[in-house]
Amino acid sequence: MDNLARESCARFMSETADLFEQIRGIVEGAPGVGDRSALIAALRGINGARGQVALENVRISSSMAVVECSQDLWKHLRSKSVPQGSVSPERFREWKGEYWDLRKSLINQVRLDLGVRGRLGQEESD
Repeated sequence: MDNLARESCARFMSETADLFEQIRGIVEGAPGVGDRSALIAALRGINGARGQVALENVRISSSMAVVECSQDLWKHLRSKSVPQGSVSPERFREWKGEYWDLRKSLINQVRLDLGVRGRLGQEESD
């Protein structure tokens, strides 16, 4: 993996982490989700332009495996139920768990492309 691909992946990871924090802040700041239309408007008002540009950079610089993992993570953050306003405590918990699983998959694929031994969340062995 060359420097451009590495930098593209790092930028994408940063942008998706920021997007996740914005979504989490909105959802956790709306106790009981009383005003659903306000919640939906706030979620849809999150600007994803920097993340979209970061994804495009990954698409032109990285392996197909990294691109696929990146696209899965992006789709989860932009078009799954929670970012679209379908929020319940159970759904939000599931959505957060899936986010962390997708993020870990992306990190593991980048590590594989870099030739780093071991997988995130597992003991590294010689």
